[in-house]
Amino acid sequence: PRSTLFPYTTLFRSQTTVQVTPLAPDLGVAVTAHPVTAGDPATITLVATDNPAAGPVTGRTTVTVPVPSGYPVTSAGGPGWQCTTRDQVVTCTRDDGLPPGDSFPPVTVTLGVPATASGTVPLSATAQTAGQDTGHQATGSLQVRAMAPKLAISLGDQGTFKAGQAGGSYLITVSAVASAGPVTAPVTVTLPVPAGMTASSATGKGWTCTIAGSGAKVDCMRNDPLGLGGSYSVIQAATSVPVTLSGAV
Repeated sequence: PRSTLFPYTTLFRSQTTVQVTPLAPDLGVAVTAHPVTAGDPATITLVATDNPAAGPVTGRTTVTVPVPSGYPVTSAGGPGWQCTTRDQVVTCTRDDGLPPGDSFPPVTVTLGVPATASGTVPLSATAQTAGQDTGHQATGSLQVRAMAPKLAISLGDQGTFKAGQAGGSYLITVSAVASAGPVTAPVTVTLPVPAGMTASSATGKGWTCTIAGSGAKVDCMRNDPLGLGGSYSVIQAATSVPVTLSGAV
């Protein structure tokens, strides 16, 4: 039976509004580079990607790359990117959006590599977009193979080459070609003495020389480095000329 005290039931309805904060974007970057030989151009590739568990990119995106000293930037760019270089720092920006989990087109930075470079060159890059509290930094490396050295040798003479006397000497100069790599390994010079003549001595600052084959050959060796375009001290190989020898040799 219905209560006589509360014969009717009244329903009350209420509502509220809550503010949902969207996920912020979380943009990261990867930096890669293929190995190169010293003196050849190097290419750095940067790829900025939004975390699939984050919000979309909706504002300006900036990627920066500090370039190692001594490696000049020859070009920087990528589809949709606007890139500038100042004080060895490449800065690239764009203003289009990016869904979570997607990547922007890569940025390509081309560098000049010094002819004297070798070993591992550390690289880094930072990516940040609007709504992201802090940028994400990534590191990588560029492997540089040393350029092979190239030697040049010149042969001259000094004194008088006269039959029956020992007044003439050969002068040997060894240089490192400036467009090749530096000399870092032992250097050997061999002088075959013209037939009929004999080597009586061979000297040069920093060189260790020996005479073989009863004076028919001079061998000189040294083991110190030589920079690009530099020359070692001259080797002087003194000779004896037999009395029966004449003409050009």
